[in-house]
Amino acid sequence: DRAQPDLTGLFAHVQFVNGPMPNLPKVDVSLDPVKELSRVISEGKN
Repeated sequence: DRAQPDLTGLFAHVQFVNGPMPNLPKVDVSLDPVKELSRVISEGKN
């Protein structure tokens, strides 16, 4: 199933940049993945 082919790569990149994030919130894939990922990153920095 390749419905979200880039999502794993985006998360891998985030984990590479920000370090291990074992408690990273699940992304609601019904939303825009990039916008949702940006929201998750913003929350993680707060």
